Amino acid sequence: LRAPPETWPQAEKEERTEGLEVLEEERRATTALVAVSPPQDAATVIDPGRYSSFERLIRVTAWCRRFRHNTTLPAGSRRAGTALMADELKAAERIWIRQEQIHAFGSKDPTDKSVMKTLCGLNPFIDEFGVMRVGGRLGRAQLEEEAKFPALLPCKGMIVDLLIEREHSRQLHAGVAQTLAALRERFWILRGRSAVKRVLRKCRLCRRVAARPFEQRMGELPATRVNPAGPFSNVGIDFAGPLMIRDEGSKHGSKKAYICLFTCMVVRAIHLELVPDQTIESFLRALRRFVARRGRPDTIQSDNFRTFHQANVFLKHLFSGQNWETVQRHLASERVEWIFITERAPWCGGYWERLVRSVKTALKATLGQCLAAPDELRTVLCEVEARVNDRPLTFVGSDVDEKMALTPAHFLIGRSLASFPDRSNSADRGTLRSSSRHLLRRWSYQQKLVDAFWKRWKREYVVTLSSRGKWKRLHEQPRVGDVVLVADYNTPRRRWPLGRIVELLTGGDGLARSAKVKTAAGILRRSIRTLILLEPAEAH
Repeated sequence: LRAPPETWPQAEKEERTEGLEVLEEERRATTALVAVSPPQDAATVIDPGRYSSFERLIRVTAWCRRFRHNTTLPAGSRRAGTALMADELKAAERIWIRQEQIHAFGSKDPTDKSVMKTLCGLNPFIDEFGVMRVGGRLGRAQLEEEAKFPALLPCKGMIVDLLIEREHSRQLHAGVAQTLAALRERFWILRGRSAVKRVLRKCRLCRRVAARPFEQRMGELPATRVNPAGPFSNVGIDFAGPLMIRDEGSKHGSKKAYICLFTCMVVRAIHLELVPDQTIESFLRALRRFVARRGRPDTIQSDNFRTFHQANVFLKHLFSGQNWETVQRHLASERVEWIFITERAPWCGGYWERLVRSVKTALKATLGQCLAAPDELRTVLCEVEARVNDRPLTFVGSDVDEKMALTPAHFLIGRSLASFPDRSNSADRGTLRSSSRHLLRRWSYQQKLVDAFWKRWKREYVVTLSSRGKWKRLHEQPRVGDVVLVADYNTPRRRWPLGRIVELLTGGDGLARSAKVKTAAGILRRSIRTLILLEPAEAH
């Protein structure tokens, strides 16, 4: 290597041109393969089911069409800007109208026999944009072209529903007639009134404003209403009033008082107690007076009035704790069962509400505008109680030989309260007997009377409870997960809370008449007649 390069040995060069020629040939033969799909319409790319608004659907379609159109133009000729033009929106709308027509009527010519058989009265034709329109007889009318020849649409379809919803919203949620009239200015929907009704029934805002609550067929009567039992064994309780009574110690000269009504579920007798207020102490004193005079009931049913809730807590405390063992030994068989009806459902206590009305009617007729003293009002209440207990439970006919109508008083004292005692089986009417034989005979006679009364009660009274006066038909059942509006008729409708049904409470017939609803305030128990469906469970 120290020698000059000229002295270095020269290697023999081997020219390899064969490989270069092959490489050059392969280079010339290399081609690029580009897959080009045929142009697609926006209707085949966009899913209309993902859009809840027709306006949003056509705007997205217009943007897609603009993008596709701009890709075919040089940079300087492309349409720029952030706002869509009116012609772009119209073209996007025509795409979906045409797509709905193809889906409903097929891609057939309107003169085809299969099409004319269905649409012969509309004289359809295809315009220059490929949209099927109604021919009609308004060609010479001074109207816009779309009004003279509206686009033809089927009765059902996703695009049809979105169109109806858009027009319904534009008309400020107007009714069926106004929404249909606005649609007819541009579109002719087959069986349009039925289509508009179907869509408007699902409008959430309209349902929140005007929808009616669930309905259900009237249920069967409970066993405590239709099976023989001693008078006041099963009772319902309600308050009536307030009444204004005289108060000598007050400078105003009057004060409020209330009536506590006890009614027997079986024989429909009533017991009235005057209470000075609706506090727990006053109610419990009235309950003690009732138990002392009528006996301890097995079951008490009431509404969800605050006083009754407190009384129930008081009685639970009375029958629990350290004294429970002692109470259980002596009063286990006499313990009162307290049942509350569904909240905000007064019709569940209709059997006492009707008697409250009878008592109020009698009091209005008796007192009028008089301001009675407490002692006077107690006397009036006793007389009203007697008259209500003398009301007939069975049909009163016009036949002179027909039996006397059965009344609640027959089960209380064995006769009408207005009639005199029956001494027909006494051997000597002028002599009062108290021997054991005579008393046993009288007791046997009274038992026969009671048995006869109960037979008549079953034969003449209970059978009249069989028919349903209202709520006769089966209706759509609510389902768990339904979004509902909870009606509260003491507040404006716009303030009614929203809720979701979490549990259905069914009766013995398997039908739900109350439900547990989860709201922002917690879980409420409500009758389904106070629940208004806004969104069914399957919708979400």
